[in-house]
Amino acid sequence: MTKSYLRAGIIISLLTLFLLGNLLPAQAESSGPVAQSWVWVNPMNVGESIEHPTMVRTLAATSSSTASNLQELKTLLRSGLENRQTSINILYTGNNSDLNKGLDTGAAGLTEIYESLLGEDDYLNFNIKSTKYGYNGYEGQVNVYFTMVYQTTLEQENYVNEQVAAILSTIIIPGMNEHQKEKAIHDYIVKNVAYDESYSPSSHSAYAALYNKKAVCQGYALLAYKMLSEAGVSARCVVGTGHDESHLWNLVCLDGNWYHLDCTWDDPIPDTPGKIRYNYYNLSDQEMAVDHIWTAGDYPACSSSYYHELNNKLGSDTNNQALWQSLLIETELYLLSPEKTAENAAALEEKIHNSLLLYEPALKLRFHSAGADPGSLLNSLLESALTGTDCSGYSCQYSNYNRDGQTGYYLLEFTFTYHNNTGNANLNSLTLSNGTLSPAFDPGITSYTVNVDNTVSSISITPTAAAAQAAIKVNGSPVSSGSLSQAIALNPGNNTIAILITAQNAATRTYTITINRALPLPSVVWTSWKEEKTISQNHPYWTITFSQDVDDSTVNSQNFFVGTNPEGTTPLPGVPVPQLVTAKQIRLSPPSGSEHWSPGTYYLFIRPDVKSTSNKTLGQGIRMKFTVQ
Repeated sequence: MTKSYLRAGIIISLLTLFLLGNLLPAQAESSGPVAQSWVWVNPMNVGESIEHPTMVRTLAATSSSTASNLQELKTLLRSGLENRQTSINILYTGNNSDLNKGLDTGAAGLTEIYESLLGEDDYLNFNIKSTKYGYNGYEGQVNVYFTMVYQTTLEQENYVNEQVAAILSTIIIPGMNEHQKEKAIHDYIVKNVAYDESYSPSSHSAYAALYNKKAVCQGYALLAYKMLSEAGVSARCVVGTGHDESHLWNLVCLDGNWYHLDCTWDDPIPDTPGKIRYNYYNLSDQEMAVDHIWTAGDYPACSSSYYHELNNKLGSDTNNQALWQSLLIETELYLLSPEKTAENAAALEEKIHNSLLLYEPALKLRFHSAGADPGSLLNSLLESALTGTDCSGYSCQYSNYNRDGQTGYYLLEFTFTYHNNTGNANLNSLTLSNGTLSPAFDPGITSYTVNVDNTVSSISITPTAAAAQAAIKVNGSPVSSGSLSQAIALNPGNNTIAILITAQNAATRTYTITINRALPLPSVVWTSWKEEKTISQNHPYWTITFSQDVDDSTVNSQNFFVGTNPEGTTPLPGVPVPQLVTAKQIRLSPPSGSEHWSPGTYYLFIRPDVKSTSNKTLGQGIRMKFTVQ
């Protein structure tokens, strides 16, 4: 059998630092034997007073703006729109009847060309407020003209592109799947953009969201679309209404399933720094239709329950259980579980009381109130739940939480304070010398997982108790609150670390961390590639170019690393995780804390596990020697 390989084709190069709207027919022009004009208004701008620039209807003189057929015309128009030209003139030398075919025969004519172009790019579509366009002239010499009013200028869009690239390079880690990318982007937007309650006309763009840190729904949705698309996640913008007002939100496609995503409605008003909600995160059509209205036939169907999809993956994908469990918790879908649901007032009181006995500082529950506002019930219920506890005060917020096809539920969010903390056996924070807790630390969550490379042979943790009087032991050894523990040796595979908290009144609570140290990689016979390179220290970044698109799940520090000996047994410490900068290019940066590679001899190693998106492997381990001067 002939093996198919991903061609190594490595080039070490040096990088220098450097929905369619409403179509309103207008009166035909009379400037020539053939003439027609239209006005297109974005559905998000219907009813606004929009002033267009003066139309220029002279015949285009240059060949670069001449089109002999509708496809050429469409290409020129797209270029003009992307460059934010406010006035576009194209000399059309084809049959002028083509321009009206959409009206006469149903075939693609001028209006259909314009609408199809916008339909291919939601970001462009919703960045245009209105367009006046038409044509006039003679057979074979027709001037097709467009005047546009945009949300942003070309300079502002260049800023958006630069900022999105910079942000994604920090929040998207190589190897992330679509689910992780979407969450990272959603969380960034909600944390860094505030809703503009003044409804400023300048707050309708991704530029406003990034530059002013304020936007309305259109700005949120456009920024989400831009970031998701650049990160390789399929997305759409959906126009409709919410609470009887014009509204724009997104669709995202994960593993072939479409979901609704509304970053605007997941951002609290007034803005609460660091607060992220997931009430409108990956909803089905049924879930979204509770308070959103849209023309469903214009968009892909969203028929899957994200809660069930994650649970299915949790049961079937044994290699990534920690990932799917973390997503269930961090997107708050775990609230759909029976343990986090109170179906009646008695069950709610019991769950609150038990939380207070554990001195938990916060509690989230899903409560079935049969559609009634829970506000009047909560005051009397909380007073009863406080009986026999050390609670000194509380606050509560609640909001609709209708997920998974269930209605009549509210999300209740409590915060509690206590008199003396004598029974408080909770941690306030938990950090590690290597790796990242999954899910993110929460005092009420006691089980975590961490994945580390095989090169990490030990780990230390820093536990901080919520109560100053509490004692802490890590794997049986005392540790002062807020102090680093002794190094704990890690074996390849799973390692369990138990953190026991003992409160002043002898109450205890145990937090468990399961640390998975990667198994040793199989040895590789390295094949020297190309000749030795001598490069300047002034060029810090190295780019590896492949012949095919690279599977980003194989872009990591185990498959791409730099060493100072030809055996490849000792990776150079501190080299950042490689970055996938284009579909075919990987970038390596100098060690952390250094702007350049120090002078000396290095070896670049690429393991054979690297593969293409079409599942073709590199086929051999590659080593390349180079010298930095």
